[in-house]
Amino acid sequence: MRHVVLLLVLLASVTACRSEFPSRELRVDPRVLQDLRATGVVLAETTSEEYWDGVTTVTESRVVEVRPDGGATALEKARDSLTARGWAEIAARLPDWVQLESDEWPSTRISLTSVDFTLGTLDLQTEEKKAITRAVEKSDADALVVLDVYRTGP
Repeated sequence: MRHVVLLLVLLASVTACRSEFPSRELRVDPRVLQDLRATGVVLAETTSEEYWDGVTTVTESRVVEVRPDGGATALEKARDSLTARGWAEIAARLPDWVQLESDEWPSTRISLTSVDFTLGTLDLQTEEKKAITRAVEKSDADALVVLDVYRTGP
């Protein structure tokens, strides 16, 4: 009888935690990160992890110097560079952010944001904020974009 009660307590605690076994990690393919380097000069890199319901999503962030030209902003130039390499814009709110996906990299998403927009984000992690601040010290903020790359599924 004691074993039955212990088993029921363990079963109840496992189902209450909502996590799945085994846990999964969603990480961007390193070839995607290499491809992003063609967008401009990478001045800073950070990695962050978010865990929810048995899934760890790893976000790779890059602060990239993209010298605007011909009236286009750095964000627009970065977007154009990515779309020329097969990424498609799926959402945008210029001049603040653009989201892109690619058929070549299923379940992978890039969020491009202006430095001003990113620094104004409330949930920005301290490490990323420090990296952006250091990059701004090396370059003109108007020439910088933040690329956040993450997986949305397996």
